[in-house]
Amino acid sequence: MNTKIIKKINHKALEIFMEWLKEQISQKESDKININNIASFIPSQQYYYNKGARLSPTSPRGIRKRIKKEMKRGAVLEDMTKEYILEGL
Repeated sequence: MNTKIIKKINHKALEIFMEWLKEQISQKESDKININNIASFIPSQQYYYNKGARLSPTSPRGIRKRIKKEMKRGAVLEDMTKEYILEGL
């Protein structure tokens, strides 16, 4: 993929992760999260072990992988939402 597209995918993955994370924690804690300090909230272990190592679908890397998969199927990056990417989890 083109580097410009990869940058857009990375940014979109962080946006979706931030939305998901804000749903999981309290309102008081979610007010502290922004795009500049999101790295401190990303878990260091992005894999879980269930009959081997598997990538966590809610980590930024897992979200990025899902976005790329959907784009290969013909989806438009701007139309992707948290519900679209994380459906079925």
